[in-house]
Formats: sequence, structure tokens, C-alpha cells
Amino acid sequence: MSYRLKDIRIDNDLTQKYMAQKLNVSRSTYSGWENEGDNIPLYQFNNFCEIFNLSLDYVAKIIDRREEITNNIKKKIDYKLTGQRLEIVRKENKITQKQLSKIMGISEATYVNYKNGKTPIQTEILKEFALYFKVSLDWLVGKSEIKKLKEEKI
Repeated sequence: MSYRLKDIRIDNDLTQKYMAQKLNVSRSTYSGWENEGDNIPLYQFNNFCEIFNLSLDYVAKIIDRREEITNNIKKKIDYKLTGQRLEIVRKENKITQKQLSKIMGISEATYVNYKNGKTPIQTEILKEFALYFKVSLDWLVGKSEIKKLKEEKI
């Protein structure tokens, strides 16, 4: 999946070493995320966005408009709230957990764990969910109350 990690870091004249230190990981771990060889955990993706005060939707390349988060709704990911919002979208679309699990490419048991906030959802899976249902990543994780995307994926 494509993200703007590298572009944002370079635009701010920062090194991978500096970003790795800010995120409390090794430079090689950060490099793997930036070069998209490794999946960035959702909480670290959120931390990256917090450093630059940017929306998850923008950094995840779901929207093209650079959007800053200026409110203080939530700083950390609330996995229970995320699960509740997954359920809201599922019910609005009148699909079963089994159907949604198939769409997401996960087992139904994994979906139930995501829904109940017992398992942190993977960034890639949440991004795919947001794209499929045209909802905001920021809304899904509780950083915004605006549910629908303001513009289509680029």
C-alpha cells in the first residue's frame, strides 16, 4: 500500500534516523515502513501523523488534499471505538459479518476481535476498509467526527 511517509519526511528536511528516534524504533524498521516493505502498525502510523499534525487520510493517500488535524478529539487510537465504527458501516451496508470478513480478506473470528477492540486492526486492512466503503480513516479511529470522505481516492 502506498503512503506519504517518505515525501512528508523529505519535505520537512528530516532523516530516517530522526524519524526512527521520534517513533522509538530502529532506523531499519522505519525504513521498512517508509519503503513499504513492512506494514506500519496502526498506532505507529497514528504517531507519525501526530508528529506532523496531519490526517491519516492524507498520509495514507486516501485523499489528495493536505489536511491538518487541528482539533483535540483523540490523540491515541481507541480500538473499541474503531470496532464500533466498523460495525456501524457494516450495518449501514446491510452485510453480514461473514460477508464483511470476505471483503476484508480476514476470518470472521478476526473480524469479531477487531469489532470488540480485542485485537488492534492492521493499518492495511483498515485502509482497504476505508477505501471500499468510502469512509474516513480519521473517523474510523476517532480522530474526526466527519465520516464520509470529502473527495475520492486519487
